[in-house]
Amino acid sequence: MILAWYIIFASAVLVIVRFLIGPTFADRMIALDVLGQIMILFFVFLAIENSMPMYLDIAITFSLLLFIGTVAVSKWIKGGRGR
Repeated sequence: MILAWYIIFASAVLVIVRFLIGPTFADRMIALDVLGQIMILFFVFLAIENSMPMYLDIAITFSLLLFIGTVAVSKWIKGGRGR
């Protein structure tokens, strides 16, 4: 399980680097989306490791908010009202 934590940390660092050097706005948005997914994975691992299902509720709520935010930003990039 410790290896999984190291992999999550390394992937988060790589995604943050991509966010900082991403040349376009879309690259940065994708990096934020992937970072959110890594955070969901973090909460799932916490729930498994500590045997606390409360963390799964947090992960589900966060995934719903992440999905809504991604749809809103992609609609904004596209140009507004669903053209």
